[in-house]
Amino acid sequence: MPGTEIKILLQRFADDQLDGNQLLRLQQLMQEDEVMPEVDQFLKNAYSNPSFSVKGDYERTKIYQEIKERLQLSSVNIAGKTGAERSGRLYYRLSAVAAIVVFGWLGYYFLMKPEKITEQSKVIVKNKDIQAPKSNLASITMADGTVIYLDSTANGKLAMQGGTALTKMANGEIAYNKEGASSPSALIYNTIQNPRASKVINIVLSDGSKVWLNAGSSLTYPVAFTTNERKVELTGEGYFEVAKDKMHPFIVHTKSMDIRVIGTAFNVRAYNDEKSAQTTLVRGVVEVTLKDSDKRILLKPKEKIVVKKNSQSLKIGNAPLPNILQNVTILKVKGSPINSEILETLWMKNNISFDNNRLQDIVPMLENWFRITIEVRDTSLLKKRFSGKIKNESLYDVLQLFSLTSGMRYKIEGENVTIYK
Repeated sequence: MPGTEIKILLQRFADDQLDGNQLLRLQQLMQEDEVMPEVDQFLKNAYSNPSFSVKGDYERTKIYQEIKERLQLSSVNIAGKTGAERSGRLYYRLSAVAAIVVFGWLGYYFLMKPEKITEQSKVIVKNKDIQAPKSNLASITMADGTVIYLDSTANGKLAMQGGTALTKMANGEIAYNKEGASSPSALIYNTIQNPRASKVINIVLSDGSKVWLNAGSSLTYPVAFTTNERKVELTGEGYFEVAKDKMHPFIVHTKSMDIRVIGTAFNVRAYNDEKSAQTTLVRGVVEVTLKDSDKRILLKPKEKIVVKKNSQSLKIGNAPLPNILQNVTILKVKGSPINSEILETLWMKNNISFDNNRLQDIVPMLENWFRITIEVRDTSLLKKRFSGKIKNESLYDVLQLFSLTSGMRYKIEGENVTIYK
C-alpha cells in the first residue's frame, strides 16, 4: 500500500537513513495524490515538534505543491549521474535537502537530529545574513548623461528622445515606442544597467524585440533602429526574443563573440569576470562569429556554444576542427522533464539553477546573486559538484546546504565569504 510505504520512507527521510534508490521511490510516491494525508500529517508533526526548529506557519496546499516540484527536479538530478555518483551520499542528500528547503527554513534541520545540528554549528561562523534579491534596481543612462533610477521612478512616460518615447509600464517593463513622424539623423544610444543583487528587468526595444536582463548586466542599444542592422552590445547575461525582420538583421555584440539573427529566441551569457562566454539557442537559427576570427558557426535549436576566453580552435564533442578558435565547444542542452524549460533560461524567473555544476562555476553565480565576494581557500573544493535551485533562500541557507552535502565550512563577514575545509 502506498500509504504504508510512504510512512516508512518519510520516517527514514527524517532520520537521514535513505539510500539513493529509496529516495527515488519517495520521489515517485510524492507525485501521487492518494498519499497526501500521510504527507500532510508528517508535515504537521514537523511544525508542531519543537525539536525540529521549524519556523513559520503550516500552509498545507502550498507546501505540498512546492515539495512535489522540488522532488521532480531532484529526480532529474539523480537520474543523470553515473553509477558511482548515484551511490555517493553527496547527490542523494543534496536532492533530499533541496526537496525541503522550500519551506523557508534550512533543510538540514529536518534531515538531521538536534544533536547533529549542534555539532555542525560548531564549525560554522555566521555574521549578518544576506537575503535573496527582493526588487529591481536597474537604471537607464540616456545619451545626454541623465540617469533614470527605475525603482524610484513612477510608471508612465519617462522621456522623449528623437521621436521615441521611453515608458515604464505598470508591470515594471521598460518600453521604447516611436511617436514622432521623423527619425533622427544619427543613432541615439541608451544603456540600461542591472546591478548585482537585483531582480531581472524586461525591456521592449523600438522594433518590438524583447530583452530580459539578468543581475550584474548591461545593455547598450539605440532608442530607434534606423540603419540596415539592429546592433546592441551586451555585458553579462540577457535573453532575447528578436522581432523578425529579414531586411534588418539583429546583432548582439559581446567581448567574446557576435550573435547575428533575423528573428529568434536565444540566451547570451558573457560576464567579464567569468572564464567563458556562451550562447544558447532556444528556437530559430543564430550565426555566431568569434572575435579575432572570420569563422562563423550556425547553431540549431537546443544547442549551446561555450567559448573559453583567449581561445584558438573549435571542437564539437571530442572531434577538433582546425582553423577555428580553440576551446570552443558546441553542446546539446536538455529541457526539464516537467516542462519545456531549459536550465540556461531559468534565471528569467529570478532564480539560480545548476545541474551537476562545479563549485567554481557556481561561485560567480552566487557572487552576482547576493552581491558578495567569495574566496575558496582550498582549491580541491572547486571541483565538487552540486545540483539545485535557489530562489528565495538567503546566503546563509545556501551555504548551510552546501556545507551539509560537501563537508565544507564557511565564514560570512559583511559582503565577504570564505569557504574552506
